[in-house]
Amino acid sequence: MKILGASLEDDDEETMRIDEELRRSFDEVLRKSLQIKSNLERQISTTKKLLALREEPNMGSDNLHSDLVRYKLQLDTAQKNLEKFRVLKSTIAP
Repeated sequence: MKILGASLEDDDEETMRIDEELRRSFDEVLRKSLQIKSNLERQISTTKKLLALREEPNMGSDNLHSDLVRYKLQLDTAQKNLEKFRVLKSTIAP
C-alpha cells in the first residue's frame, strides 16, 4: 500500500506541475495575443488617420492616389490580422 500511495503522490505532484506549466503558457499566449491586438488596433487607427489626412481637399501630392492605395492595403492587412487574432483568441480563451 505504501508503494501505491507513493506512486499516487508522485502522479499528483506531476499533474500539479503540468497544470502550473500549462497555466503559465496560457498566460504568456494571452499576454502576447493582447499585445498583438493592441498593435493591430493602433495600426488601424493610424492608417485611418493618414487616410483622412490624405483626403483633405487642400492636400497637394503627385502620389496621392498611390499613397491612398498603399494606406488602404495596409488597413486591409491590419484588419485581416485583427480578425485572425479574434478567431485565435476565441479558440484559446473561451
